Formats: sequence, structure tokens, C-alpha cells
Amino acid sequence: MATYLIACKFAPHTPGSLATLERKTRAKLKSLCPNVEVKARYALLGPYDTLYIVEAPENHHALEAAMVLRSVGHASTEIWPAVESNMFDTLSTTFTRRSQQFEEAFDPVDESLEESFPASDAPSWIGGSVTPSEE
Repeated sequence: MATYLIACKFAPHTPGSLATLERKTRAKLKSLCPNVEVKARYALLGPYDTLYIVEAPENHHALEAAMVLRSVGHASTEIWPAVESNMFDTLSTTFTRRSQQFEEAFDPVDESLEESFPASDAPSWIGGSVTPSEE
């Protein structure tokens, strides 16, 4: 299961109390998104009002959860996929190794990739005007 962060802003017309909203949200998520598990919910200070941390098997399940959140009184939602730090460290190490292997295989640089004119020579199009003429 993948982890997603869903940041929400309340709509100006959010009905009822926040406790009622949360009960309705949890019930609707459970009914319409059985593959999504809410791991945590946080109240926020800043541009967002709440942050849901959910787990879902695929992106479209997280999108469905965001639709539910919008339907119960949130004016907007943003979904951010999240990766645990240790997984990111592993991905980063693997990427660094593979990138170095690529760079070594690509060295020396193929001369056909070099620019065809010295850096001191201006390209032939310099000096033309892009200002529309006044007529």
C-alpha cells in the first residue's frame, strides 16, 4: 500500500460542527473507498485546515478519497504521494550508483554533441529585431 497526504481547506459553508464533519467523512470514506485506510488526521495552521494521511493500493483510490473529502465540506484538496525516509535513502543510493555508471559509460563526450561554433562566436540570428514595426 502506498502512502498519500491529502491536504484540505474547509469550504466557507461547511455544515455543522467539525466533529460531525469528521464522523461523516470517516463513514463515507469507509463506504465508498473500502481500499483506503485513514492512518491519521491533523489540524493545521497555515494555508490548509486539515491533513489526512491515508494508505491506498493505487493512485486512483487516493483520488476517490479526495473526492469524498471534497463532497463532505472541503473546498479543495491536494494529494501528495509520500515515501518513508528509509525507502527514499535506498532509492537515492541506487540512483546515485546508476547515474555514475551512466556517466562513466558516456565519457568521453561524443564530439557530435558539442556545439558547432566556438563560445565566442555569436549565433547568426543575433542582431535581428523582434519588435513589431509601427504602421
